[in-house]
Amino acid sequence: MTGSSPSDLVVAFRSFPRRMEQAGLGTDDDAQRALVEAELAGVDAAIARSAGRLGVAADAHVIADAIAAIHPDRWDPEVLEGLRADALEAGAALRRAEAAKA
Repeated sequence: MTGSSPSDLVVAFRSFPRRMEQAGLGTDDDAQRALVEAELAGVDAAIARSAGRLGVAADAHVIADAIAAIHPDRWDPEVLEGLRADALEAGAALRRAEAAKA
């Protein structure tokens, strides 16, 4: 998400809860479930970091709303880069969770 716009981040954060739910579905094998849960914990950690950056609750939808509410002229470049890094990390963890089920 390097170079992604705040609106791209809004879309990403709004998608995380659905993607997390989907990643956790259909994992009957204990070893697979453990891998998926570990990756989902990574997503939760990335969400928590983003929440801290914005001073809001650690909820992906709340974060998305907070990002959407910031006027483009008001962005702190460091915060925006941190949110991009968090979104990249969460997306990678979600992909690994999906791969663990294969």
